[in-house]
Amino acid sequence: MEVANATGRQGLGARVDRDLHKTGFATTGTARNAPHRDDGRTTVTYDPGWDRSARSLAAALPGARLVKKADHGPRMTVTIGDPDQKVRKVLAPDPDSPTEAPLRGDEADCG
Repeated sequence: MEVANATGRQGLGARVDRDLHKTGFATTGTARNAPHRDDGRTTVTYDPGWDRSARSLAAALPGARLVKKADHGPRMTVTIGDPDQKVRKVLAPDPDSPTEAPLRGDEADCG
């Protein structure tokens, strides 16, 4: 996944990229800057074929909004709009469970 910082807050993209990597997400390791956004909302842009992975990623980013984009491919894009964005660990559903529980983040923030 690629991380882009749209807050103007220096170093936030690198921190979020590093924290996502620490929690088990495959990141590019290099955050980039994006045009400033005033909505204060982080987005996860993804191809609809990767819905489950996108939901897992959004669960790790409190307040993140999912944005489907056809033909986006397997690499998701996290655009940070919240200058106070945190990353938290995600608890995956139990694969042996008869019904799939929703993904949720734990209470402890990473980083």
